[in-house]
Amino acid sequence: QMSPLQPHVLIIDEINRGNISRIFGELITLIEPSKRVGAAEVAEALSTTLPYSKKSFSVPDNLYLIGTMNTADKSLNHIDFAFRRRFSFFNLKPMLNETWAKWLQEHLEIEASLTVKIQSFVNNLNQQIEKKNGPAYMLGHSFFVPVNKIGDADQQMIWMQNVVENEIRPLLAEYWYDDLEQLEKIIF
Repeated sequence: QMSPLQPHVLIIDEINRGNISRIFGELITLIEPSKRVGAAEVAEALSTTLPYSKKSFSVPDNLYLIGTMNTADKSLNHIDFAFRRRFSFFNLKPMLNETWAKWLQEHLEIEASLTVKIQSFVNNLNQQIEKKNGPAYMLGHSFFVPVNKIGDADQQMIWMQNVVENEIRPLLAEYWYDDLEQLEKIIF
């Protein structure tokens, strides 16, 4: 049961991975601000009857929907205009900054010197990627967040080298398929 006074957030990760029209169905209309039910009743507020329970369903005005998507993934479904009109779109560039580095140091006990190397490496690489392919292709933090804590500084350096060799290099080889010689200059 949602509190009518508190804001609530629903985050849908990679919202464009499925057929949005089929997934949302009638909900696409109900999420419009003018169709939501709230404390100050709106004349256009709508509800629908759920197919299985036969209960009435509406979207409250204190529910905020956030959908994330990776625009570089060409295999994803197209966002139709009806859906696009119901959301605001924000482009977020990866930021491997001091806050991120501090988090790695504190929570995963990654050596400070390694986080500085990672920051410098990725930020320089992202400048080249953005120039060649655009901001949607830039590398994010997920490459550099290990699942578990990693032992000492030597083991951490080996972990980073493995990430670069086995995850980043193959991805960049696709980006620079037409100029692998330039890729080698950029990475190393």
